[in-house]
Amino acid sequence: MSQFQDDTEEVRVEEALVEFQALSATALTNLTKTQHSAVTAPFGPVLILAGAGTGKTRCLTSRIAWVIGERKLSLQHVLAITFTRKAAHEMKERLEHMMGPAARSMNIGTFHSICIRILRDNAEYIDLSPRFTVLDDDEQLAILKEVIAHDFPEDAKSISAAAIRDALERFSIIMVHIRMKRSSSH
Repeated sequence: MSQFQDDTEEVRVEEALVEFQALSATALTNLTKTQHSAVTAPFGPVLILAGAGTGKTRCLTSRIAWVIGERKLSLQHVLAITFTRKAAHEMKERLEHMMGPAARSMNIGTFHSICIRILRDNAEYIDLSPRFTVLDDDEQLAILKEVIAHDFPEDAKSISAAAIRDALERFSIIMVHIRMKRSSSH
Protein backbone atom coordinates (compact mmCIF):
# COMPACT_ATOMS: atom_id res chain seq x y z
CA MET A 1 0.00 0.00 0.00
CA SER A 2 1.41 3.37 -0.92
CA GLN A 3 1.12 6.11 1.61
CA PHE A 4 2.01 9.77 1.20
CA GLN A 5 4.78 10.57 3.60
CA ASP A 6 4.93 13.52 5.93
CA ASP A 7 8.26 14.98 4.87
CA THR A 8 8.20 17.80 7.40
CA GLU A 9 10.16 17.45 10.63
CA GLU A 10 9.93 18.70 14.20
CA VAL A 11 12.81 20.63 15.77
CA ARG A 12 13.70 21.34 19.38
CA VAL A 13 13.23 24.93 20.61
CA GLU A 14 16.94 25.37 21.35
CA GLU A 15 17.73 24.65 17.68
CA ALA A 16 15.37 27.35 16.42
CA LEU A 17 17.80 30.24 16.80
CA VAL A 18 18.51 32.12 13.60
CA GLU A 19 20.94 34.96 12.94
CA PHE A 20 18.58 37.04 10.81
CA GLN A 21 21.07 39.60 9.52
CA ALA A 22 23.60 36.93 8.55
CA LEU A 23 20.84 34.90 6.90
CA SER A 24 19.83 37.84 4.68
CA ALA A 25 23.41 38.19 3.49
CA THR A 26 23.95 34.45 3.04
CA ALA A 27 20.79 34.20 0.96
CA LEU A 28 22.23 36.62 -1.60
CA THR A 29 25.57 34.91 -2.16
CA ASN A 30 26.43 33.33 -5.50
CA LEU A 31 23.26 34.43 -7.30
CA THR A 32 23.06 35.62 -10.87
CA LYS A 33 21.79 39.16 -11.48
CA THR A 34 18.36 37.81 -12.47
CA GLN A 35 18.16 35.50 -9.44
CA HIS A 36 19.23 38.36 -7.16
CA SER A 37 16.41 40.59 -8.44
CA ALA A 38 13.87 37.77 -7.97
CA VAL A 39 15.11 37.01 -4.44
CA THR A 40 15.02 40.69 -3.39
CA ALA A 41 11.77 41.57 -5.18
CA PRO A 42 9.29 43.54 -3.07
CA PHE A 43 7.55 41.42 -0.41
CA GLY A 44 4.59 39.50 -1.76
CA PRO A 45 4.04 36.87 -4.41
CA VAL A 46 6.75 36.38 -7.02
CA LEU A 47 6.39 34.27 -10.15
CA ILE A 48 9.59 32.63 -11.33
CA LEU A 49 9.45 31.17 -14.83
CA ALA A 50 12.57 29.39 -16.00
CA GLY A 51 13.66 26.23 -17.74
CA ALA A 52 15.11 23.09 -16.21
CA GLY A 53 18.48 23.48 -14.54
CA THR A 54 18.38 27.28 -14.39
CA GLY A 55 18.39 27.54 -10.59
CA LYS A 56 14.70 27.90 -9.72
CA THR A 57 14.99 25.86 -6.53
CA ARG A 58 18.09 27.81 -5.52
CA CYS A 59 16.29 31.07 -6.23
CA LEU A 60 13.19 30.04 -4.25
CA THR A 61 15.29 28.77 -1.36
CA SER A 62 17.29 32.00 -1.30
CA ARG A 63 14.05 34.01 -1.42
CA ILE A 64 12.71 32.11 1.59
CA ALA A 65 15.94 32.69 3.54
CA TRP A 66 16.14 36.35 2.53
CA VAL A 67 12.52 37.08 3.51
CA ILE A 68 13.03 35.30 6.85
CA GLY A 69 16.17 37.34 7.48
CA GLU A 70 14.67 40.67 6.40
CA ARG A 71 11.31 40.23 8.15
CA LYS A 72 12.70 38.26 11.12
CA LEU A 73 9.98 35.69 10.59
CA SER A 74 9.33 32.84 12.96
CA LEU A 75 10.25 29.72 11.01
CA GLN A 76 7.01 28.01 12.03
CA HIS A 77 5.17 30.64 9.97
CA VAL A 78 6.93 29.68 6.75
CA LEU A 79 5.23 27.31 4.34
CA ALA A 80 7.04 26.13 1.22
CA ILE A 81 5.22 23.71 -1.04
CA THR A 82 6.68 22.01 -4.08
CA PHE A 83 5.68 19.19 -6.41
CA THR A 84 8.33 16.56 -5.78
CA ARG A 85 9.95 15.01 -2.72
CA LYS A 86 13.31 15.56 -4.36
CA ALA A 87 12.72 19.33 -4.64
CA ALA A 88 11.38 19.51 -1.06
CA HIS A 89 14.41 17.60 0.22
CA GLU A 90 16.74 19.86 -1.75
CA MET A 91 15.07 22.99 -0.35
CA LYS A 92 15.37 21.66 3.20
CA GLU A 93 19.03 20.81 2.74
CA ARG A 94 19.86 24.21 1.28
CA LEU A 95 17.98 26.07 4.01
CA GLU A 96 19.63 23.94 6.69
CA HIS A 97 23.01 24.75 5.13
CA MET A 98 22.15 28.48 5.30
CA MET A 99 20.59 28.61 8.78
CA GLY A 100 21.49 25.40 10.56
CA PRO A 101 19.20 22.87 12.22
CA ALA A 102 16.54 25.52 12.81
CA ALA A 103 15.46 24.98 9.20
CA ARG A 104 13.98 21.63 10.24
CA SER A 105 11.17 23.47 12.03
CA MET A 106 9.91 24.94 8.77
CA ASN A 107 6.96 23.51 6.89
CA ILE A 108 8.56 22.43 3.65
CA GLY A 109 7.15 19.58 1.63
CA THR A 110 5.10 18.39 -1.28
CA PHE A 111 1.46 19.31 -1.77
CA HIS A 112 0.50 15.82 -0.62
CA SER A 113 2.72 15.68 2.46
CA ILE A 114 1.74 19.13 3.72
CA CYS A 115 -1.98 18.42 3.18
CA ILE A 116 -1.66 15.03 4.88
CA ARG A 117 -0.01 16.72 7.85
CA ILE A 118 -2.76 19.34 8.06
CA LEU A 119 -5.40 16.60 7.92
CA ARG A 120 -3.65 14.52 10.57
CA ASP A 121 -3.22 17.55 12.84
CA ASN A 122 -6.92 18.37 12.50
CA ALA A 123 -8.38 14.87 12.11
CA GLU A 124 -10.53 15.15 15.23
CA TYR A 125 -12.51 18.04 13.72
CA ILE A 126 -13.70 15.89 10.82
CA ASP A 127 -14.19 12.62 12.73
CA LEU A 128 -11.12 11.06 11.15
CA SER A 129 -8.43 8.96 12.75
CA PRO A 130 -5.05 10.73 12.55
CA ARG A 131 -3.59 7.35 11.49
CA PHE A 132 -5.57 7.22 8.24
CA THR A 133 -4.01 5.82 5.07
CA VAL A 134 -4.23 7.34 1.61
CA LEU A 135 -4.80 4.82 -1.16
CA ASP A 136 -4.18 5.51 -4.81
CA ASP A 137 -6.81 4.67 -7.47
CA ASP A 138 -5.40 1.23 -8.24
CA GLU A 139 -5.30 0.26 -4.54
CA GLN A 140 -8.87 1.44 -4.03
CA LEU A 141 -10.12 -0.59 -6.99
CA ALA A 142 -8.18 -3.69 -5.90
CA ILE A 143 -9.75 -3.59 -2.42
CA LEU A 144 -13.24 -3.06 -3.82
CA LYS A 145 -12.78 -5.94 -6.28
CA GLU A 146 -11.74 -8.21 -3.39
CA VAL A 147 -14.80 -7.22 -1.37
CA ILE A 148 -17.10 -7.71 -4.36
CA ALA A 149 -15.58 -11.11 -5.16
CA HIS A 150 -15.90 -12.20 -1.54
CA ASP A 151 -19.38 -10.86 -0.80
CA PHE A 152 -21.02 -11.25 -4.22
CA PRO A 153 -19.20 -14.14 -5.94
CA GLU A 154 -22.04 -14.89 -8.39
CA ASP A 155 -22.40 -11.25 -9.48
CA ALA A 156 -18.75 -10.16 -9.23
CA LYS A 157 -18.25 -9.85 -12.99
CA SER A 158 -21.27 -7.59 -13.44
CA ILE A 159 -20.47 -5.21 -10.55
CA SER A 160 -18.23 -2.26 -11.39
CA ALA A 161 -15.69 -1.52 -8.68
CA ALA A 162 -15.05 1.88 -10.28
CA ALA A 163 -18.76 2.81 -10.12
CA ILE A 164 -18.89 1.83 -6.45
CA ARG A 165 -15.73 3.83 -5.71
CA ASP A 166 -17.19 6.88 -7.46
CA ALA A 167 -20.47 6.56 -5.54
CA LEU A 168 -18.58 6.26 -2.24
CA GLU A 169 -16.56 9.34 -3.13
CA ARG A 170 -19.74 11.34 -3.82
CA PHE A 171 -21.23 10.04 -0.55
CA SER A 172 -18.10 11.10 1.37
CA ILE A 173 -18.29 14.61 -0.07
CA ILE A 174 -21.93 14.86 0.92
CA MET A 175 -21.12 13.67 4.46
CA VAL A 176 -18.35 16.27 4.81
CA HIS A 177 -20.79 19.01 3.78
CA ILE A 178 -23.36 17.73 6.28
CA ARG A 179 -20.76 17.68 9.08
CA MET A 180 -19.58 21.17 8.20
CA LYS A 181 -23.15 22.45 8.19
CA ARG A 182 -23.83 20.83 11.57
CA SER A 183 -20.65 22.20 13.15
CA SER A 184 -21.29 25.73 11.85
CA SER A 185 -24.84 25.74 13.27
CA HIS A 186 -23.63 24.92 16.79
